[in-house]
Amino acid sequence: TSASSLTNTASVNSTGIATFSSGNFTGNLNVGGTLTYEDVTNQDVIGLSTFRNGVRVTQGGLAVSAGISTIAGGVDVTGVYKGNITALSGTTIDCSLGNYFTKTITGATTFAFSNVPTSCVYSMTVEVTCNGSNSITWPAAVKWPADTAPTLSDGKTQLFTLITDDGGTRWRANSAVDYVN
Repeated sequence: TSASSLTNTASVNSTGIATFSSGNFTGNLNVGGTLTYEDVTNQDVIGLSTFRNGVRVTQGGLAVSAGISTIAGGVDVTGVYKGNITALSGTTIDCSLGNYFTKTITGATTFAFSNVPTSCVYSMTVEVTCNGSNSITWPAAVKWPADTAPTLSDGKTQLFTLITDDGGTRWRANSAVDYVN
């Protein structure tokens, strides 16, 4: 691997790891440690990624311990993909916490969204268990097929998938309803 135009390059430690703020590389890169979603600050349309400060890159092929590699602007995951399950304590869904949220409702519930990612497509699944109420109100930006929210049954679990490509100005939603608890 060769590198050119590096700036702010620190000394290379005993395991061959260097910290730098920018540079151009040819050849393959190996990521030492775990690369997380939070490490990537930007992915452009041709597949170039920008990482947060502190991400370390070592010599070798692009290999991330989670089995993720960038291929022609996409991500190829080898092995098990895992995501966080976030149990909601309130009714505001903080999109920065993940993509899968759970909530048990016992009365009429109005959901809201916060920290919706921008400049990308964001999707989430909301699992709602209805115990005492099946009345859910979604933000006006949520659009359902045929412009009609699903009919829900109390005592059942519902799955809602919501997708936005404009930072939450409009959400497309669908549902799988009335699973036995």
